[in-house]
Amino acid sequence: MNKEALSSWVKEQIKNQTCAALGRRIGVASQTISEWRDMKCNSLRHESVLALSVYRKEQVAATYEWLQMEPISSPAVDLHEEVAALKLVVAQLQEALAA
Repeated sequence: MNKEALSSWVKEQIKNQTCAALGRRIGVASQTISEWRDMKCNSLRHESVLALSVYRKEQVAATYEWLQMEPISSPAVDLHEEVAALKLVVAQLQEALAA
């Protein structure tokens, strides 16, 4: 896992918000954000990768690639990825409507 990339990204994100605020937006605990920032985690659960992909508005596969992690494959994971992809589309549509 590319802890440096995740840490750098978190540090960039918390320049304008707290760890708690970022955690709420992503859907993880503020302690998790702090651990990512401080490179104290050696892996991420699939749910965290999904949450990151939705927040970053990118496909789950792109998030796995960015983190240099191997994607997990199972029917449940596939369903989660489909939901994450739908959330991404909804977010993009909301942005387009707001513009």
